[in-house]
Amino acid sequence: MSDTNIIKDLKSKGLKLNNSRMQILELFLGNHRSHSAPELVELLKMKMDRATVYRNLNFFVENKILDQIQLQGETPKYELAALEHHHHLICKHCKKISSIQSKSLENALETTTNEIKDFTITDHVFEFYGLCKDCLNNEE
Repeated sequence: MSDTNIIKDLKSKGLKLNNSRMQILELFLGNHRSHSAPELVELLKMKMDRATVYRNLNFFVENKILDQIQLQGETPKYELAALEHHHHLICKHCKKISSIQSKSLENALETTTNEIKDFTITDHVFEFYGLCKDCLNNEE
């Protein structure tokens, strides 16, 4: 879904897009990367208070505009729910999260789902941990 379609979708649902919500949403629309609540509070500290950021994050999650990503032992991150299904690459050093879309992963998951009897998978999490290119270069 395109950025303009996300905004249109919000408005068509009758959801108000006030100034605070628009400022938060623009951070996600601008680069399609994930952000934690503390990161957003820091980025928006001159424009809104902490409570407003958290309240609006809850609003976006409840209305399926953002997804909350809970990584092992990390602060939850948020990303656009409209992004295509993907998995995550997490740098163990700088904690940067990148997305990966892989047909072979999806095929393997589908095959596994078909092999399971008496259980319906409703969701899954698949994450890869390692070092990003920047952190790898810094170690050399």
